[in-house]
Amino acid sequence: MSRWFEPQRLIGAAGLLGLVTLGVAAVATVVLTIRYRPLPSSATEAWLVVHQTSAAMAGMGAFALFLLLVWPTGRPSPWRRPAPVAAAGVATLAIAASILTRDPLAWDLMALDVVSPGLSGYWPAAFDDRVRFLVVEGRHVAPGTYAQALVVHLVSLPVAAGALAVARRSIRALSLATSAESGV
Repeated sequence: MSRWFEPQRLIGAAGLLGLVTLGVAAVATVVLTIRYRPLPSSATEAWLVVHQTSAAMAGMGAFALFLLLVWPTGRPSPWRRPAPVAAAGVATLAIAASILTRDPLAWDLMALDVVSPGLSGYWPAAFDDRVRFLVVEGRHVAPGTYAQALVVHLVSLPVAAGALAVARRSIRALSLATSAESGV
């Protein structure tokens, strides 16, 4: 078997894919939080594509890492320990929460108390006192409900990144301990 398909390399690649694409998703999230405008806005559309693609890739990386850690290979694995498996599972769930809360954040219309030119972004839609309600996919949404979805969305990315970092660190420590025991 090729060296590239050794479990340790696959596990490392899956974790790295998750972390790198989470970084890209975090940048896109910050931009959209500040500058989101309803479509058709080419800048918003571009950032939405970057965010959706990177979040999906991060989810695939985290889920692949989780599967590689729990998949029975027929031989003992030094990486199949509670810490990396739990961390990869938490990362997968956090990214899923981020993906599930993404669509409710794309507001179509913002109803304001007074006309306020230049008001844009997810953050003002959730926390600006002038916003009375939002229209998302044809439904009226209260700013409080919108704020809950935004907070879940914003918190899930750092949680996923931290969990993936813990999983990678645990795997690295287990790999070093295993190689030291075997004398490699």
